[in-house]
Amino acid sequence: MLARALASVDVVSTGRLTVGLGVGWSLDEYEAVGAPMQQRGRRLDEILELLNSLWSGRTQRVTGQERIEPASLTVRPVQHPRPPILLAAYTLAGARPHRSQRRRMAADQPAVRRHRRRLDHHP
Repeated sequence: MLARALASVDVVSTGRLTVGLGVGWSLDEYEAVGAPMQQRGRRLDEILELLNSLWSGRTQRVTGQERIEPASLTVRPVQHPRPPILLAAYTLAGARPHRSQRRRMAADQPAVRRHRRRLDHHP
């Protein structure tokens, strides 16, 4: 559902979507949903892999942590191969780029500069 919603926003915004994700920091939130906080980095890795897979037209059933039903999208993002994804982090481990991001980091620099300019001019 996240992949579909983000793809739809990218289409409606004519390719101006930048996705921002993070692993979270609140133990209370993890306990509330019954998810182990120690595996949050691994879960984010899986989410990124699933997003990339769905946006490229591939289906995926099983991840390391979850079993999901086969899914496909009728709406794909305008940006290719996908919208830029910015990952928030406050630890050294979190600051390392995900393996799916390493190739895109140089390509995403113009998007980062564009968003910085927007923020600098926003009250």
